[in-house]
Amino acid sequence: MIKKVSYFVVLFISLLLILGACQGEEDSSQSERDVSHEESNQEATSETDSTDSEEATENNNNEEQQTESGESSNDEAASKEQHAESEDTSNSNIKETDYSNEQEAADAIENYEEIEETNTDLGHGVKALAEGATGHQYISWNEGKWLIRVNAPTDPEYATGNYENGEELARTVVDYLETNYLPAPDQCGVIEINDFSDHPGTVIRWQQGSTVYEIDEGTDTPIDALQIAVDHAS
Repeated sequence: MIKKVSYFVVLFISLLLILGACQGEEDSSQSERDVSHEESNQEATSETDSTDSEEATENNNNEEQQTESGESSNDEAASKEQHAESEDTSNSNIKETDYSNEQEAADAIENYEEIEETNTDLGHGVKALAEGATGHQYISWNEGKWLIRVNAPTDPEYATGNYENGEELARTVVDYLETNYLPAPDQCGVIEINDFSDHPGTVIRWQQGSTVYEIDEGTDTPIDALQIAVDHAS
């Protein structure tokens, strides 16, 4: 009877040991699966973080490029706007009048004539006609298709005082036009310079095609008015 009990005790202990070993192996296997699963999660998280980082970097680069592109476009637009304003300013003193045809435009240029008789040398091979009227000294000459006429007082008291007399003023104009070029009229152009101190000014009118251009500057420095025409020609 004792032997049977001992046998069952031994068998029971053996079963317990076998069950314990199996349970240990199962726990070990579960642990390995948990570790593997955790590593997989870490790898997936790392890949996700890496992808998110790359996308964020790419988005930032795109935003920077768009910003730079926008700034460049704004700079170009601002430059064009400044350039347009500059052009408007340079042409603001020039009046344009359109006619139905070229001849009508040419006929609108008053006081044009070709000087045939000359009596004054203005330098640079330019000959002029100097003549007087009551209180006035007129000096007229042609350059190309232009007629240029200076109207100066014979009495210096009534002059602007910038020039000794009408002839000196005329020489100054000729010197300037030697290196600065006016627009080329198709048929004719007239420049009238007034050196009287009470109403000084320079009027420049010329015809190109069916358009007449006019500059009317109330200045005692005619070179300033001529410069506007020269800039228009360049």
